[in-house]
Amino acid sequence: PGLMWEMAGEKIKKLSGKITMGTSAKEFIYDESKKIWIVKCFNKINNLNITYECKRIICSAPLKDVVINISPPLLSKPLAYKLKYSYNMNPILITWPPAIYTDIGKRNFYAWLDAGFANYTYNQNKKLHRFLTKSAFLNLGHPFQPFILGQKNLAPRLSVLLDIPLVIFGENEAEYGNPTIDNDKPTRDPKFYSAKLIVLQIYLTIYHVFFIEYINNNILIEAN
Repeated sequence: PGLMWEMAGEKIKKLSGKITMGTSAKEFIYDESKKIWIVKCFNKINNLNITYECKRIICSAPLKDVVINISPPLLSKPLAYKLKYSYNMNPILITWPPAIYTDIGKRNFYAWLDAGFANYTYNQNKKLHRFLTKSAFLNLGHPFQPFILGQKNLAPRLSVLLDIPLVIFGENEAEYGNPTIDNDKPTRDPKFYSAKLIVLQIYLTIYHVFFIEYINNNILIEAN
């Protein structure tokens, strides 16, 4: 329901597509050899199991309900397991936690630890993170931006502090809308986690603003 889905429905019909009501998706299976998705569904009206094949999936269901039904599972945990038990490496897992954990997210996190891995989790200043999230939403329309900044920078930062030169991310942004050509390059673009003078300028600007406010406040207090 809703204007967006009504318009989408009209376009689907114009393209000779089919809209099936009363059907829920139960499993999403990606066939690597055919480069297609196999979606297993259940139609509660006719009490039938239905299977669809498609190149792309657009879904409005909660993300946590989709993730747990994807096959093969998302790569982070299997990748860490393979590095440790197939290649005899000793990976350290790095976690930039969400503002609020979902039940399935917390369960997956502890399953990682129970599988025999060391982990560094950086817990943000929640008050500051809420402020940045609200500011990003009000000024950019993008409340996820502060989380992305930490997500992209924490592992490279710890690699420097711990002198570990190899950082492996479990998934590629090309899976979520970035150009698919990114899949052809095995290394991450440094623009995701580095800058030249821009970051320094930002830090100096913020410090300057806070410093001026601090002085002004002192002057006001003294004047009173």
